[in-house]
Amino acid sequence: EHKVWVTNMPGSNAVAVAELTFGQMIALARHSLHADSAVKANRWSDYRRFTGTELAGKTLGVVGMGNIGARVALRARAFEMALLVCDPYIPPSHVTAIGGRWVGLDELFRESDFITLHCPLNNETRHMVAERQLSLMKKSACLVNLARGGVVDEEALYPCLADKRIAAAA
Repeated sequence: EHKVWVTNMPGSNAVAVAELTFGQMIALARHSLHADSAVKANRWSDYRRFTGTELAGKTLGVVGMGNIGARVALRARAFEMALLVCDPYIPPSHVTAIGGRWVGLDELFRESDFITLHCPLNNETRHMVAERQLSLMKKSACLVNLARGGVVDEEALYPCLADKRIAAAA
């Protein structure tokens, strides 16, 4: 009616989002945001707080193995990360073929050092990550949501971050 084209191009930004996923994980692991703020505020003595950790040797949990999740899983190998995948719509053989292990959602949240979300937002996934899953995470674990915002219950996430029950989220 208004001569506005609306299109759907699945996968068109999958590489960019997969790369952004690793950018976010590195920023969380190395405390980049806080380190940048400290430098800008001339707080040079804070540097020891920003040593951070490496991705190598850590376990990456990928929720959703569509266009983006599959690319994230493949890139995890370059970072020397162990790979766990939860996606009820793909067979475990697809995961083992790329060197990962197919697990249930609870196991993924318990065992992962970094968890990335790459699933659609629908009735099945709305608030899929809520208090129960967050309570399973390691205190040192980071959550990276590159799916829709509604996949994570932000009212459950905030206290976990404020109380340092998990390390970080992006």
